[in-house]
Amino acid sequence: MKLKSLLSLLLITISTSAFCTIWTINTSGLTFTPATTNILFGDTVVFTIGGSHDAREVSLGTWTANGNTPLPGGFQTAFGGGMVLPAQLAVGTHYFVCTPHAAMGMKGTIVVSPCPTPAQPGLITGNTAICSGTSNTYSISPVAGATSYTWTLPGGWSGTSSTTSITTTSSATSGNISVTANVSCGSSVPQTLAITVTSIPPTPAPITGNTTICTSTSNTYSVVSIPTATSYTWTYPVGWTGTSTTNSIGTTCGSLSGNITVTANNSCGSSPLRTVAITVVNSIPNTPTSVNGNSAICALTVNSYNVTSVPGATSYTWTLPLGWTGSSATNTISATASVTSGNILISTVNVCGSSAPQTLTINVANGVLAQPAAINGNAGICASTTNTYDISPIIGATSYTWTLPIGWSGSSTTNSINATSSSTSGNVTVTANNSCGASPSQTLAINTTSIPATPSIILGNAVICENSTNFYSVTNDPNAVDYSWTLPVSWTGTTTVNSIPTASFSTGGDILVTANNICGSSAPQILNVTVTIIDTSVTQSLGILASNSFVGTYQWIDCFDNSFVSNETDQVFIPSTNGDYAVINTQSGCADTSFCFTISGLELNENALNTITISPNPSNGIFSINSDNSDLIEVEIEIYNLQGTIVYKASTFANESIDLSKEPKGIYLLKVKSGKKVLTNKLILD
Repeated sequence: MKLKSLLSLLLITISTSAFCTIWTINTSGLTFTPATTNILFGDTVVFTIGGSHDAREVSLGTWTANGNTPLPGGFQTAFGGGMVLPAQLAVGTHYFVCTPHAAMGMKGTIVVSPCPTPAQPGLITGNTAICSGTSNTYSISPVAGATSYTWTLPGGWSGTSSTTSITTTSSATSGNISVTANVSCGSSVPQTLAITVTSIPPTPAPITGNTTICTSTSNTYSVVSIPTATSYTWTYPVGWTGTSTTNSIGTTCGSLSGNITVTANNSCGSSPLRTVAITVVNSIPNTPTSVNGNSAICALTVNSYNVTSVPGATSYTWTLPLGWTGSSATNTISATASVTSGNILISTVNVCGSSAPQTLTINVANGVLAQPAAINGNAGICASTTNTYDISPIIGATSYTWTLPIGWSGSSTTNSINATSSSTSGNVTVTANNSCGASPSQTLAINTTSIPATPSIILGNAVICENSTNFYSVTNDPNAVDYSWTLPVSWTGTTTVNSIPTASFSTGGDILVTANNICGSSAPQILNVTVTIIDTSVTQSLGILASNSFVGTYQWIDCFDNSFVSNETDQVFIPSTNGDYAVINTQSGCADTSFCFTISGLELNENALNTITISPNPSNGIFSINSDNSDLIEVEIEIYNLQGTIVYKASTFANESIDLSKEPKGIYLLKVKSGKKVLTNKLILD
């Protein structure tokens, strides 16, 4: 025990780094040890004190008067101690007390002094414009009082030093070199030097420009400009002309194919080579020998035509009779005939131009109409809406036949129809007609969507506690794409699905939810939610504590250890001993606790209380009070109602009979005074 007492007097100083210190304050009896603690700004203080003590920062006036009113914004530890961080310890004197023992002079001070730091280093000397991957040295003049230096380099650089000089190897990253001078409790303002790093340019992007060209033509080639390049070097095939040191070059080609190359350059070197192969064409291709394919065909039929491949041709140009469809850049084409006869023409093409065309004359006879092209219009629609569907006109068609899904309305004999949908999905179909018959039908599948039905009953608690978290949901509707929830005022919670977590406030109200899709929103489903609010206020009068809540159940507790006071479960509580008390009120599954209230001045001991008998209690108005305790011979008896009014007073005690039958029913406070001693008890009149 002596060793433990001795240890409680020690001031423990723990160094946590080169720049801050943790100081410990203990207690000895009703004294903080040390009473005054001197620290530097940035240090931390730890209170290691007994469980009956705390540390509260107060003003100088409060400290001088041995008070315990807290300083706004000041520190406050728990009973048993805690840590006071540097953010709570500004430069100056901090006054603190033990809250329950301030009146007994249990107090102390913490004096915070500024932490001296070295002067800012002078200018950094060294190269400010360098190449990537090079070694460079930077230095400063020594700073008075500094014990070390901290250097900071741009990203990717290497190098380390704690002196006034550092040798570095640069990366490709520009940035700042900075240095601070250090002492044991801090660092100086940094000195900074901006460094620009230049790298060898990267390989240029792909060269853009024509790669197949005609002899003796002028062509331009370029690459994307590189910010770090100061010039470019171009090369081209033998016999070509052109010159440039920029990212673009104009050339006049000769008759030879070959490579164009380019490098990007700067003071640090040249990039890898970028190359593009160029093919030079020296003549226009020959005309095709003949066009192969049927020359007598039916209208609206599909036919194939081709020519023999021509050397030197890079593409082919086809021309079809009026109204025909089909396209190709090869030596073969698939063509759909209209009702018009005419010529098919084809020319060969390369970069030097086009050949004269080859021709085939076609004779078209009437035949079956072609299937209509795809139907245009919305395939996903809402029920009971009007939508337009159409197709491109069919050459040779004289009318059109439309078929709609069940329950739809609308009719047309043209290539367009306005249709009003039902709730039924299905196919819209159309055929083109003429005197030769009907074409194959074209079909468009339609998906019809209806507005969702009202959501199912909302599942979740309809009676909840104030400031509680609750979960509500409805059955998911496959026809809904999302849900809109509306909560009572000041509640929080958000979601677009069929369930929502909520945080309630003090007010109840309606929870609403609608199911939504592209066609609209359903009627809302509603759940009315009631919030249980507990009144935790307590009225204190003449040693009586009364909960101001008139519903629920009650349990009075001793605030010293939060234990239940035995058999005290009424709205009104008359303590028999001094102390701090509070009440737990429970309503509808919700519970809340009042503040603690102090009861003092109850000075008779428990033995004296046991000698007094009150009977009957409860009573219909007549009470008998007796005691065989000699300390209670000369006493005064006072009975108060809960409003503090004396309803009965007497100065004797022996076999005292008290008549309260004319007083209203309720709870009364009995006070028995003997000298400076006071005994209180509760009388119940029913």
